[in-house]
Amino acid sequence: MSVHWQQAPIDDRGLAFGDGCFETLRLHEGRAPFWAQHKQRLLTGLQRLNIKACPHTLEHILAEAISISASGVLKIIVTRGAGGRGYNGLHLQQPNYYPRVFPFQPMSPELYSQGLVVGESRIRLGKQPFLAGIKHLNRLEQVLARHEAVANGWDETLLRNQEGQPVELTAMNLFLRYDQGWWTSALESAGVNGIARQWVINQSGVKVRVSEQAPDSVDHIIEAFACNSIMGILPLRALGQWQGEVGAQTLSLQQQWNNLWHDKKCI
Repeated sequence: MSVHWQQAPIDDRGLAFGDGCFETLRLHEGRAPFWAQHKQRLLTGLQRLNIKACPHTLEHILAEAISISASGVLKIIVTRGAGGRGYNGLHLQQPNYYPRVFPFQPMSPELYSQGLVVGESRIRLGKQPFLAGIKHLNRLEQVLARHEAVANGWDETLLRNQEGQPVELTAMNLFLRYDQGWWTSALESAGVNGIARQWVINQSGVKVRVSEQAPDSVDHIIEAFACNSIMGILPLRALGQWQGEVGAQTLSLQQQWNNLWHDKKCI
């Protein structure tokens, strides 16, 4: 197996073409509570790209990561492999695996209690149903949108699709509550099907409408939050022109998520 903890070959197709997928997951006290979901999404994305990854190799990487740091963040990049100048890489049968372990650094406590300020990106997400949902390596839209956030002093940036419908933030899924209930994007043409997003949708007592089109305009939002599996659930206090209060339902979901990690002191 080609596992590279330190360096990548210069002719790797992930570097040349973005030909691969990645996962970023949280390690906590020697465990990876959402490992099964992350592993499955990674394998699904690689299968869609016709990259034949080895599930056992991924398990070895997880075990090695936990031996390095019992708590932290593990990022795994899997590419088609190295070699070749042209686009065709189907002759490559041995993927490259690039794991890295980082410290877990949650956002500031004030953002978890008072909410994020989210600005509107000028960038519209490209429409590509075949790649929607998976975490492929082509992330230039998110890179440019994050630059907008930094330049404007926002905490995050909202990305819309070609039809102008909200899809996600640069690194988080988005949930909006209207009079009709909660809504999140179906991610049919763009966006990442986040692990925390799946968790929220599956919570009993939380009814979420999943569709491409939001049920109402941003002006009629009652409460909103963003989420991913590393940072958890963060309320929004501003989304473009909309400004609102941190909602009780958001805080309840946030507490349920925090309880999974037993780290209320962190967030």
